[in-house]
Amino acid sequence: MDAKKLLFFALISLFSIIEGCKKAEVETDECDADPTACGCPQEPPSCSDPGNNGGQTLSGKVYVSPNGSDSNDGSEGKPFKTIQKAADVADPAKGLEIILRGGIHLSEEVKFRTSNINLHSYPGEWAVIKAIMTVEDISSCLWFREPESENITIENVEIIGGYYYGIKFESNWDDDRSVPFDKRRGVRNIKILNCKIHDTGRDCIKITPGCQNIQVLNCEIYRSGVGPANISAQNAEGIDNVNGSNMTVRNCYFHDIATNALYAKGGAKDCIFEQNLIMNCGEGGLVAGYLDTDAEWFNTISNPTYFESINIIIRNNIVVNTKWEGIGLYAALNAQVYNNTLINVAQEASAALMIARGEIYGTPKGDQYPNCKDLKISNNIFVQTAAAKGYIARLRGIPQGTNELSNNVYFKPRTLTFRIDKSDDDYTEFEGFANWKTQSKLDATSINVDPKLDGQYHLTAGSPCIGIGKALGTLVEKDYDGGARGAKPDIGADQAGNGTALTIPPPIVATGTKGTGGGN
Repeated sequence: MDAKKLLFFALISLFSIIEGCKKAEVETDECDADPTACGCPQEPPSCSDPGNNGGQTLSGKVYVSPNGSDSNDGSEGKPFKTIQKAADVADPAKGLEIILRGGIHLSEEVKFRTSNINLHSYPGEWAVIKAIMTVEDISSCLWFREPESENITIENVEIIGGYYYGIKFESNWDDDRSVPFDKRRGVRNIKILNCKIHDTGRDCIKITPGCQNIQVLNCEIYRSGVGPANISAQNAEGIDNVNGSNMTVRNCYFHDIATNALYAKGGAKDCIFEQNLIMNCGEGGLVAGYLDTDAEWFNTISNPTYFESINIIIRNNIVVNTKWEGIGLYAALNAQVYNNTLINVAQEASAALMIARGEIYGTPKGDQYPNCKDLKISNNIFVQTAAAKGYIARLRGIPQGTNELSNNVYFKPRTLTFRIDKSDDDYTEFEGFANWKTQSKLDATSINVDPKLDGQYHLTAGSPCIGIGKALGTLVEKDYDGGARGAKPDIGADQAGNGTALTIPPPIVATGTKGTGGGN
């Protein structure tokens, strides 16, 4: 063989070796479908981590310890160091149980890309996941970033910080409407149990449009909006749900919230807020809808009239100390509000009970101002102090359809004040409960009387609220404490004399939280 042929074969061999050493690239179509797949532009670190064999995944259980190492195998005896490592190796089909040993786990925004994640503390220990609030790139402490992911459980952990959010659940909903409505979705089947979530830059929990089936149970959620991201925004809820449907929030203790404790807006459907304790809010307590949600977050196929909230149930909650509304209904369709107790609400503005139109600007059909419709509001207690500046009740826009307000109790040591806005230029402010009944044509069976509550916001033996509530059957079977209502329901969150009352505020436990202390 001559020298030219030898050189040719040598070059071919060298080229083959070089090509074999190159990292495998995924076909463009696959990257379009999943840009976070190994070989795609947004691949996770594990794809190129030699310790992970180029993207090998794990299922079953893995352990993470602040004293571990990401070069370990993730076993109980050889735990990983970071939650991100565990998230990166999670088998996308089988999922992963991530068990955190006690102590502080630092987050540089933990990104989850797969379904079937169960994240919890090691039995008998308490894990704290903490992110700083001063770096915008660390926008969330935990970020569930893939809209297609589902079956997420976060249990018995403490979550602190994030420039914007403690936990964020992502969707593919976009503001330029390039994704058809039938293709839009977010993370689904979410459970957050027995967690503390606090000291966040803005919202403690952020739920984006298209997320579904969300349960937040027995959690303590507090001190939202304490980072630089909220200095000018003043938008920091305990739970901020924009068009996420089937959300249940139960037995949670919200306190010291910068703005609203929790809301479901943007067309959110079939949500339930029940048996929660809410104390000290810079704005509202329990809010269905809101005033000016951006038009792009509504599904105008299923909700062409831009209702902010659809079929929400708000029952058996205690709300204490809000600067704005205790309960706010904005462009709410078929809202059901039963047996709540609201104390010292609307201190600075709004109303203890706020019923308002929505204001959605820039829709393809122009600005929209949907009113509430088909409301059912019964057996609630609304109490203000003499110094309260907000109204005891306000209609901002006249609700449409069939609306029932009945068997409610309103009380203020001074004369009750009300406001009814038929339009921006046509409104009346007035005093007196009889005038409210006449002008609103609502609350015919409601009363203006001191409910006689004790220091725990429960009914005393001589309360006029005992036994005069509207019977609601299976809609309200239990009270705030979890006791049975019986055949003669009381007004308010408490049913007197039916068992041991929960302590308010809940006692501090050595490790973890039990929310209000109620059961699920």
